[in-house]
Amino acid sequence: NTYEVLEKSDKKILVPLIESSHYQIFQVLLIAKALQLRGADVKLLVCGEFLPGCEIKSVRNTKSDPCLSCRMNAKHLLPLFGLDTVKLKDVVAEKRDAYISQLAEVIVSEYPAHYEHVGIDIIRIVNDSVTRHFYGDVPENNPKELERIRLKYVRTALLGLEISNQINESWQPDVVFGNMESYADWAPYHQYFSSKGKASSTI
Repeated sequence: NTYEVLEKSDKKILVPLIESSHYQIFQVLLIAKALQLRGADVKLLVCGEFLPGCEIKSVRNTKSDPCLSCRMNAKHLLPLFGLDTVKLKDVVAEKRDAYISQLAEVIVSEYPAHYEHVGIDIIRIVNDSVTRHFYGDVPENNPKELERIRLKYVRTALLGLEISNQINESWQPDVVFGNMESYADWAPYHQYFSSKGKASSTI
């Protein structure tokens, strides 16, 4: 219940904004700021050019620097809101990142129908992201290309779950809030915290 959240000052709100190129970030940031002004402890998560696969990096975006708009907004726009902002790479230890990379290669080489990490099945998340990446035209007749793209989104999904697990252990948010809860960019946060009995809210 949004009204109840607004009336309380002891809520911890995790906002996995992740990418900052879409116009909807203004809606998310305005609500996040409103929550902060009402006393909530708000933490904003941004990619910081860390994720190997994301919604921006698709077959329709072949720019040499696909992170440009996110980077510019993160640098010039996000600070205006005065929110506690955390880059994903600052949450994951280097050794853990290396482990995730190795695990992702194993998962993609076998590519089972289901694979759970910290209690969440990542395969459907990855499949949705791969379909989105190719805008439905998944290259089933090009297994090497399909495997290459799957690897990117498997890593992204695993990293999201790792980051969720770390944040839950260190900060224990009450609510996950944002404008998207699908694809490997965002689904891991909403699914992980929902599995822990935390509220998940989207606009």
